[in-house]
Amino acid sequence: IGNSAHLSSTPTPKPLYIGNQHEKHLKRVSEMMQEYNNHIQLVASCGDNKEQLDALSEPPLPTDAQISLLIRSYRDKNSTRTKKIGIVNALRHLITEAKVPTSLFGSKTYSSLMLCAASPTEARRIMKMMHENKVNIDAYIYSILIDIYAKQGDFRGADSAFSEMRYEGIDPSLPAFTSVLAACYKL
Repeated sequence: IGNSAHLSSTPTPKPLYIGNQHEKHLKRVSEMMQEYNNHIQLVASCGDNKEQLDALSEPPLPTDAQISLLIRSYRDKNSTRTKKIGIVNALRHLITEAKVPTSLFGSKTYSSLMLCAASPTEARRIMKMMHENKVNIDAYIYSILIDIYAKQGDFRGADSAFSEMRYEGIDPSLPAFTSVLAACYKL
């Protein structure tokens, strides 16, 4: 019959590089945080003056998607496929440069931080932060963790994370299976 792979499979999409947009995302998030902090100071200076307080409208905070884009653009700008920036640098950038408090982190932000992790230990730290902040750990997060183990050639770690995922009642996704197979291949 011949090779029919071209009829049934789709090519792997090329990862979207957004490192060139880092300054734009940093400026947007930093301005929103500065505007919010100015608002907080203004409210504190008004005291109990109800008329002034009613006239002030609270500026919007950066969304989870905007913070995630900032992390992804920072990662793309400062790392390579083989050398990740690590979560310390990513968190330092968010907290000190963009002045984003960890209370604004959502699932997209945490998954972007996981993609910055240079080791499974760092990825586990992000998962611990998610657990402490009551953010749901889903199949995508576990898939990233398993992939980190697989890229290091640690089949036992990948298998352990896969088993942990199933124990938590999360159905494994196709990327999780693929990463476990990749870890097997590296053996």
